[in-house]
Amino acid sequence: MTGPFSSELAAVRAGFKAIMADNNKQHYKEFGFWVIMKIKADKSGVNFFYTDIVDGGSGEVSMTVPHEMVRANCHTHPKRYTTGNFSTNDKKNFKMLRDKKRAMAFYLLTPSGSISVANEEKDFPGGKDVPWS
Repeated sequence: MTGPFSSELAAVRAGFKAIMADNNKQHYKEFGFWVIMKIKADKSGVNFFYTDIVDGGSGEVSMTVPHEMVRANCHTHPKRYTTGNFSTNDKKNFKMLRDKKRAMAFYLLTPSGSISVANEEKDFPGGKDVPWS
């Protein structure tokens, strides 16, 4: 796990930047990670972390939900995804997690390098733009 970060979004951005820093492999492969929230040891608030990055190879990335307090699912779509949107599988996974009482935001690093988020089912497939700063 990498962190701590002061917010969920800071952890999301840092995870995506780490993927992009590896020779922009996200253009050819799908990668994913989770954002975890942990209560500070002194109970004064919370910190956020991103998990180890999972390489999906030439297919879709497959990740197991950790047992910690998961706040977000984050993944990339390589350039073969021409729309730049969340996929029908992304929406299916979002609904499955929600129905299992594990509702969380889904963040996507699009093939063009922008970040989108889906917080509700109606946000699919386009998502909402997230600024890099």
